Amino acid sequence: TSWINLDYTPIQIIPKFIDIVKNSIVDQFFRIAVEAVDPIALSKRDEERDKILARKITKEVMEAVGNMGGADRLSEKFIPENDEELEFYMTTNYKMTVEIALEQAIEFTLKLNRFDKEIFSKVVDDILTLGIGGCRVYTHPTEGVKVRGIDPINVVYSYTRDPYFNDLSYAGEVIYMTIAEIRQRFNVKDEKILRKLAESVEDKFGNGKLSNWNYKYVGAYNSADWNYLRYPYDKFKVEMLDFEFITDFTDKYEKKETRYGTSTFHKKDENYKPPKKSKYKRKQYEDCYLMVLGGYKVVGQDIIFDYGVKENIPKDKRALDKACLSFKLVAPNLQDNFFTSMLMRMIPFADGMMKSFLKMQQIQQKQRPPGLKIDIDALEEVDLGGGQKLKPADIVDMYDQTGNFIYAGRSYGGEYGNQNPISEIAVSYIGLINEQITAYNHNLQQLRDVTGLNEFRDASQPSSEAGLGVAQIALSQSNNATKHINAAAFGLVDKVAQDVVLRLQDVFEYSDKLSDIYSEAIGKLDVDAIKLMKQIPNHLYGLFVEVDLSDDEKAVLMQDVQIALQGGQITIADKYMIQNMNNMKDAQKYLAM
Repeated sequence: TSWINLDYTPIQIIPKFIDIVKNSIVDQFFRIAVEAVDPIALSKRDEERDKILARKITKEVMEAVGNMGGADRLSEKFIPENDEELEFYMTTNYKMTVEIALEQAIEFTLKLNRFDKEIFSKVVDDILTLGIGGCRVYTHPTEGVKVRGIDPINVVYSYTRDPYFNDLSYAGEVIYMTIAEIRQRFNVKDEKILRKLAESVEDKFGNGKLSNWNYKYVGAYNSADWNYLRYPYDKFKVEMLDFEFITDFTDKYEKKETRYGTSTFHKKDENYKPPKKSKYKRKQYEDCYLMVLGGYKVVGQDIIFDYGVKENIPKDKRALDKACLSFKLVAPNLQDNFFTSMLMRMIPFADGMMKSFLKMQQIQQKQRPPGLKIDIDALEEVDLGGGQKLKPADIVDMYDQTGNFIYAGRSYGGEYGNQNPISEIAVSYIGLINEQITAYNHNLQQLRDVTGLNEFRDASQPSSEAGLGVAQIALSQSNNATKHINAAAFGLVDKVAQDVVLRLQDVFEYSDKLSDIYSEAIGKLDVDAIKLMKQIPNHLYGLFVEVDLSDDEKAVLMQDVQIALQGGQITIADKYMIQNMNNMKDAQKYLAM
């Protein structure tokens, strides 16, 4: 029991630091760049490069022979001054139409799923607070490619040492479904199974208890769906594990010679064994590949729904024997299946700051006003003459009101007594509070040291004497301290984009219905893109997540642009061309040419 009223509300220093790093990552512009890397696409790229070189040579010849009119007409199209400028053009400006169409399809898919607005922000927040973040990518039969955020706390996965979880053999997510959803989604006909399931979760997961377990029809609350809320326990939530795992499949084939001298090739059953004696020569072949199986298991019970081979498994045409799970996870500080987060590093020092804060409150509340130390004997029966005497209480009141006091310098025996019978008791808690402030600031500095977020990064109290160069160096050092988190976050973006591309290729190749949906949506932006959708599955692609420069890096770049402009190295047109580039890293390359 405490007689002191203290404020135990945690100091909000950790959320501030987390938000600083999170916002610096989320606010960075990024785009998915696609480049076709199959032989057909590379040959088309080489053809375009040869055409540009031919125009350059032709222009030089025309200028040499004095045909300036022809040279001017050629200049209407792009003609590089050197090979470096040509390569820059081919890298940043030249795009095959099918690449543009696929980039638009990826951008449309991510925006439709609010990936850049919600999911990516949550992933970064999970990485900073929990040390792990992720999402799931899957193909919906009517909505196309979907990306959904997940709570890492509800995810289970196989042992791994890879921070990007590329070697997972299984993974699962704990979800909650109502009895009505289970009946409808998995088409459960046996109501006894659902009733038994409802009985096992009664008074759990916020379900409450039923007084009447009569499972006769009680009326549908939703007239549009007769299968919804047919029983009083249909609202009960059930804890389930949505799981996936990778396993190997083997297909058996037999090559058999015929009497005509030709051969046939047939797929055989798993248990097939060739006859011991055969009139014609036979040869056995096996094709091994990975597949993804999964289902929904009721936690704590031997009940599994919808178990089997997963549909729409993305396959890279360069590795058809491989398969990957729908879970996309990343943990930048993963070591031997154990990970830490930035928040975990800060907790010990934030606790120290909180202790100092509480002790400062305690000191302030225990602080007493200045008091008086009084020698009663010196104030006893002070004679003012004329028979008037003052009592000690009267003298103290006089002192409080006027600051003057009267006392007897000698005792009744004539001896001199206390020469200062009233003295103030000085009370000061400044030293105690300063000790706690020192401890508080020490923990704050330790917190900065373990996170790499200095005063210039959070703009809390940078030194007024620090110059611009010092500030930029300190800010750069702080950015380097969190660079691994940036790399992990955008590494996850790359994994999601890779999966989205494979699924989009399948959509455009095998699903006319979904293909029409994408074509209609993207065609609003580019009518020509509709005709190119069917060509997307015909190529192999390389993906690049292009991350824009930070605001500070952009400021440095524009300073360099201004210096180059004043030195005559670039023109005004070059300056505005650099400013209008979507990717500032391309602007850096252009400025360096």
